[in-house]
Amino acid sequence: MYGYASNGSPVTWKPAGAAQGSAADGFTYSQAELDATYAKMQASLDAWFATQVPSGFQDAWALTGYESPTYGGDTNYGASGLVVTGKTVSEGDEFELVATPISGLTVSFNASKTSASRQNLAESYVAWIEKRWAEFQGPAGDMRLWGGDDDWSEDSAHSGETARGKFARETMAGYGLWKALEGADVPELRPWRFNVVANYQFSEALKGANIGMSYRWMDSNVTGFPVTQQADGTYVYNVSNPFTGPKEDALDIWIGYETNLTEGLKWRIQLNVRNVFATDDLIPVTVQPDGSYGTMRIAEPRTFLLTNTFSF
Repeated sequence: MYGYASNGSPVTWKPAGAAQGSAADGFTYSQAELDATYAKMQASLDAWFATQVPSGFQDAWALTGYESPTYGGDTNYGASGLVVTGKTVSEGDEFELVATPISGLTVSFNASKTSASRQNLAESYVAWIEKRWAEFQGPAGDMRLWGGDDDWSEDSAHSGETARGKFARETMAGYGLWKALEGADVPELRPWRFNVVANYQFSEALKGANIGMSYRWMDSNVTGFPVTQQADGTYVYNVSNPFTGPKEDALDIWIGYETNLTEGLKWRIQLNVRNVFATDDLIPVTVQPDGSYGTMRIAEPRTFLLTNTFSF
């Protein structure tokens, strides 16, 4: 508590500015500052009750004690089965060419170009978020969630948290990124991929033997976005200048042999080595707004596969 308003009510929010001295309670603020802070508290309380979320929302999220002056609308429960719907639209083109340039050699080339964008974030969800954010621009947004200080004013130590600040950090940040990306390709997309496969089937002296190789290439994908500060002091994701991961490629080789064991029984054996030049490097999946790695994955390892096939 920081003192009492002129009507005798306790002031539990920290008044703006620094205390003028020290009293028995540890603070000394002018009566005008205490009265102004109490008026702000009361205005926020009135607005909080006037802008309660719908009863269906309260039930789904197990909100309790909305009428409580201490823990009004408190919950640690997530609504079961709640999913925000949206639509992902994907389009693409694929090209494939197969050729036999010389006897026994077959070469195939495949390339694909894909776009996939998220669209139409649930209309009711968008309407609710924007309505709630507009409400939090007024006195309701000043409501303290914990601590007597706020988390936004210049003369504050930011040692508390308000409904406006929490909603901005935990809801509007993700919502703003989603809206900024709406209509653009999804971050995990690799727009271009191509594969080349060649296999040579021997004849005459090495009849029945074959050797081959394939080369796989994937375009880079978006791993995150930098955050830039606007003229008004707010921060937004710079979706036009994303961070990207590395392009990836791999080489596979194989050798095989087949022969007739009997008139009705054919045997084939083949050794495949996948990802011949594999490394132990970690591959970034997501990055932080400053470009540092957020999550990584292990690169595909080199694998050996020996198969025996009998056909009859």
